[in-house]
Amino acid sequence: MKRSHKLLFLCMLMITFVSCSTLNKYRWYSLSEKSLLVNEGMTKNEVIQTIGGPDLRSFNNDQEQWEYQQYNTTTTSFMILYFENGKVVSMESFTRPKMPQICPPVIHEPVKSDC
Repeated sequence: MKRSHKLLFLCMLMITFVSCSTLNKYRWYSLSEKSLLVNEGMTKNEVIQTIGGPDLRSFNNDQEQWEYQQYNTTTTSFMILYFENGKVVSMESFTRPKMPQICPPVIHEPVKSDC
């Protein structure tokens, strides 16, 4: 019984290592770091393999635009890739301050007196 537990533990450990190695190695990079990995002329598949798929996508005929977004506590970062005929032709990246949330006013009910 003890030997089967060791074998099971070893199998689970190997599965964990294999599954972690298949993750995109650039997944945790910031958008500014990812933008350095993108080059003009890259295909859509090369972009996906390098930095992952887009958060938003739009297209018109042979032109396509992919948008990546990354949020933190104070800012939102954007990277926009422009494709023509399936290849990167230009890129923009920028950061904007996060807008404060506007909460609706609290409405208090009037206090009723027993008098």
